[in-house]
Amino acid sequence: MHRVPVLLSGAGARHPLVGAWLLTFPDEPGASPRLNSYTADGIALQTHPAGNDAQGAWAPTGDRTAVMTLLLLGLERGATQGMGRVRAALEVDAAGDAFAGSFTLEFVAVGGASRGEEGPLRVEGRRVRVEPPSAQTTPPAAAP
Repeated sequence: MHRVPVLLSGAGARHPLVGAWLLTFPDEPGASPRLNSYTADGIALQTHPAGNDAQGAWAPTGDRTAVMTLLLLGLERGATQGMGRVRAALEVDAAGDAFAGSFTLEFVAVGGASRGEEGPLRVEGRRVRVEPPSAQTTPPAAAP
C-alpha cells in the first residue's frame, strides 16, 4: 500500500506547481509536448496533441515537490479498452519557472488488472507565463 500525501487546507494555493506548464520528455525524443495544469485544490489536467487527454490529482510533498496521478482512458472503436495510469514525482526549481521529475506509465485492463508498466522516465516542464499581445502584428504568410 502506498502512503498518499494529504493536501492540507490552503497548501496547494501557495505551492509553486499551481499553474500551466509545457512538458517535454528527454527520454523520448519523438514524444509530442503536452500541456499540464495544476489547480490549487489538487486537480491535474493534461492536454495531448493527439487528443488522448488525461485528468487526475496532485498533492504537495514539500515546499517545491509534489506527486501526481493522471488517468488516460484507452478507446478502441468507441469502447473503453482500459486505461493508462501515470504516476509522477516532480520538483519545481527555486525560481518557479521550471520543474523536473520522473514518472511511470502503467497499462490497466478494463477489469483493473495491470498489464505492465514503463519507466521511470524523465519529464521536464516550463511554466506558461502571461504575455501581452504584440503592439504590431504580422499576418501569417499564405501557404504555397
